[in-house]
Amino acid sequence: MSELFNAREQSHATRQVGHTVYINEKGVSYTPPPDPPSFKYQLSRGIIGGLRDTAQGAIDIRNEVASILEPFAEAIPTEARDAIITSLMGFTTPRADDSVREVPSLPEVDAPDAGVAEGLLRGLVQFGAGASIAPIKGAGLISQMGRGAFSDALFNPEDGNFSTMLKSFGLEHEVLDFFDSKVGEDAGAEERLKARVMQSVEGAGLGGVTDVTLGLTMKGFRAIRSDEGLVETVRQSLAETGAKAKAAFDAIPVDSNTMYSNPVFALFDAAKKAYEAAPNDPVVKANYLKLQTEREAAVASGEIDPNPTPEVIPTLVQTEHPGAPRAREIADARIAQERLDAEANVKAGKKPKSVKDVVKIEDLAQYFEEDHLAMHGRKLDPTDPADQQVAARAMAAEIDLQMTQAASGAGWYDADVLKTFQRLSEIPGLERMKTDETARIIWSAMAAPTSINQLVKNNTRAATAAALTYFRTGKFPIEAPKPDTVTEGIPKAGWGMYGVTSVEPGMKIISHLIEKLGEDGFADWWLSPHTKGELTAIRRAVGLSGGPSGVSGKADSIHLGAMVLGDKTGRFSLNINGYEGTTKDVWYSRTYNRAFGQMFGPPDKKTGKPVVQGGPRNQTERREMEAFNKLVLANTQAKDLSEADAQAILWFYEQGLFTRLGVTSRPGSFSEGVGEIHGTLGVRPTVRGSDGVETEVEPGTTLDGFRGVKPKQRAVRSQRRSVLSEFNTGADGQAPSGPYAGRPKLGSGGNEENGLLAFVPDPAASARYNAAGLTIPKINQVDAASSAQAYHDDMVAAMSVHRFGAQVEIKSPEDLATMRTFRTEGGGGFAIKDDGDVVAVFGSQSEEGSGYAILQAAVEAGGRKLDAFNTFLPDIYESVGFRPVARMPWNDEFAPPDWDKNVFAKYQNGEPDIVFFVHDPKYFGDMNMNDVPLLTDYDAAVALQDKALAQLGGGQ
Repeated sequence: MSELFNAREQSHATRQVGHTVYINEKGVSYTPPPDPPSFKYQLSRGIIGGLRDTAQGAIDIRNEVASILEPFAEAIPTEARDAIITSLMGFTTPRADDSVREVPSLPEVDAPDAGVAEGLLRGLVQFGAGASIAPIKGAGLISQMGRGAFSDALFNPEDGNFSTMLKSFGLEHEVLDFFDSKVGEDAGAEERLKARVMQSVEGAGLGGVTDVTLGLTMKGFRAIRSDEGLVETVRQSLAETGAKAKAAFDAIPVDSNTMYSNPVFALFDAAKKAYEAAPNDPVVKANYLKLQTEREAAVASGEIDPNPTPEVIPTLVQTEHPGAPRAREIADARIAQERLDAEANVKAGKKPKSVKDVVKIEDLAQYFEEDHLAMHGRKLDPTDPADQQVAARAMAAEIDLQMTQAASGAGWYDADVLKTFQRLSEIPGLERMKTDETARIIWSAMAAPTSINQLVKNNTRAATAAALTYFRTGKFPIEAPKPDTVTEGIPKAGWGMYGVTSVEPGMKIISHLIEKLGEDGFADWWLSPHTKGELTAIRRAVGLSGGPSGVSGKADSIHLGAMVLGDKTGRFSLNINGYEGTTKDVWYSRTYNRAFGQMFGPPDKKTGKPVVQGGPRNQTERREMEAFNKLVLANTQAKDLSEADAQAILWFYEQGLFTRLGVTSRPGSFSEGVGEIHGTLGVRPTVRGSDGVETEVEPGTTLDGFRGVKPKQRAVRSQRRSVLSEFNTGADGQAPSGPYAGRPKLGSGGNEENGLLAFVPDPAASARYNAAGLTIPKINQVDAASSAQAYHDDMVAAMSVHRFGAQVEIKSPEDLATMRTFRTEGGGGFAIKDDGDVVAVFGSQSEEGSGYAILQAAVEAGGRKLDAFNTFLPDIYESVGFRPVARMPWNDEFAPPDWDKNVFAKYQNGEPDIVFFVHDPKYFGDMNMNDVPLLTDYDAAVALQDKALAQLGGGQ
């Protein structure tokens, strides 16, 4: 009997029978079915339900996409996730905090007594309403199909799509079977989105009937307009649904000035807002109570801070600029004229051009020039010192203002680059970025040409994909990837619209240098000074004509190696590596031109219309920009800012200014770009992702040897490496082994009768060294016996005024008389023992930066070994080729006279080891001092030193 009643109940449910039969001891009773709802009531409810389903479909798509992106929350910035969601939904959604995964559902419009007509109407309304809000305009068939696809995607995959609905009303057809996209209730977000794709395909096919559907919907509205009661019912229902929808979207934190620093609190506060707006909604309430419990548990366990501090977001970017209305007026006038021109073209039988109703950069350029004239009464002259000062003070004030923002841009080239390489080292295939400065320099070189006309994130993808290819295969990529190809698993890693014409030549130059010099040699060359003639010769070696673009000076003018790519991209690479300079990119050019009221360049030759200037007009203006940036720095209240800092801060300010005036722009960062790559490649980062442009180094972000080699060391190492290459020759046409003109001369400098050596600086080497802050002094060997006392006295005088003079052993006149002694023209010197031990090295105040050249001369004179305390001296010794082979720990018993441990505190707490070196021509300073053998016996350390010399064949 029970089975019979169950079958009956199922039958009633299937047929929507509205009555029940009861059998008991009193007999049989019967509940009559309720009166069927009126046609008008069903009509209004169908319309309300259809509209609700449309809104809910949009919410569901957002939630499904958010669910799929959730595992990559740390790797994909918020703006990127918003863009993905927006692109799938077709319209902008409220900005969601990282942790807000779902928007609460809208209240259901139940219809247990709905008939076929109401169900069909509800589906038609949903389809029509979805098409009406689709962000696809136009009256053609393609546009109609697009609106249909958008609309159909809004159907709930559990209910299926328009085909499913038609089949439920008894319509059968093979086409409907094919497009039926219904999924189960337990379907995941990915399966649901796949179903929506099928729905969009179906919707595109139904797009041709979109207008018919919209017409049916409008007829439904007209049918109830005459019934005031129904109008009020619809109005109230829509108001209630709208309020719930608003509460659902308001649940997402969108405060323009704060972002929650802890995702747990953000999620809880979102649920709380929704609950306060809809306290009677059971779903919203249950969600709120669940998150409240989770929050309390997290606080109790110590996982989260109960009093999180909101992160302040730059208000400059969030608030509208006072000039925005005027910028909009300029844009409107331009748009009106463009529409008139478009109409004229149509009448003339020409192809019509689309006119977008947006503010453009050219509108802002006109506004800036108007504002400049209103402020100064004329255009400032960039060549007039007085006007330069006026403009510099204005830009300095903008820097001071930007410095008050949380994301000021200061330190961008330092902190973000450090964070970038940390994140790059977490990508399989790029692990060496963690410990290898050379690998980081190679990436920075790749980032230069691939930055041309690219957004930062695209630049990051392109450089990273190229690095992966090179480090994986050993073959440097020199051909631009085809558009939209996936490179090394990274999509959109192309080289931009100038990939073939501009990027490829730059990559070929880098490849050529690495092939000729090796990776380490390339790194030194890239960051050391060279003549413009050298740079031009390298460009010609790869088939390019002429010197590097934007690099001024004659053939003997000195520039850093990276400038072989040209002034803009070369300096960009140098900035990444911490080298000073101003990159004259499009954003700095806009700042500069805005300061002087000269936003427009020469008019377009074809149209005659003014064109916004996109970069320096000529070489002279490039140099003026560099001088102007230094002048701006001199006028700021901020202290200790570098030229790169000033540029980055103005870069942040300028993009914020453009955004406030209607042209949305946002400073990107390499670390954000790598975060997106992490998400694409499925990398789980150890350093958290970023929701914005951060300019502070995160705790724990460290890299071995990051920028550990100083510019002076690079210059010396590059000069030494040039012996093995054809890129550098001395004044006599021969490759010098040191910074002097060939081998040291015998009989020079008035010493012909005794055959003493003389070291004459090589002019080309001197120019390079001077550019790096080094000096190459002229050095003469002197008679030891007659000059020993003067040598001793000069050394005592020099070391007595040197803070770290105690670490240098001063030899007695008697000891010096037994050695070969050499003196610089400025008063410094060195001595060499018979066994090749270099001692008594010192410089003079008049020859600052001469230590490297003095040691190189000592090597040329026969110096083979030396020892020194492990302070800053080993960096100098290693750069000229002295390799550490043994160490001895500090011993108070043998401490030098006047040794102050407080002065040397940063070197092993004032107790540095003694390091023993031998000269190795092929050594350039890549040894970890902790790997050098530590011995407690002096004779054993010297024996190990002599053994290493013997293995080198005497060290020469």
